[in-house]
Amino acid sequence: MTLSIHSPARSRSGGLPQTEEREFGDIAEAGVYARESIQTGANAGIIQGYEDGTFRPKGQATRAETATMLVIPGARELIEP
Repeated sequence: MTLSIHSPARSRSGGLPQTEEREFGDIAEAGVYARESIQTGANAGIIQGYEDGTFRPKGQATRAETATMLVIPGARELIEP
């Protein structure tokens, strides 16, 4: 399953609420094309990462993790089908 989160500049809502900036220790493992989307989702509180401070970009999202991202207010309109 692949999810693409648009950057706030392209969002239909005009932007995302910003939470504290998150840093993932393994973000360098993500493709260059994905880093901005991951960081945008994390800064908006849509992506939480794991307790050990990682995102695990080479892993597979579970159904529960995907559902959690979809139910966060405002997240659905940012996801490209």
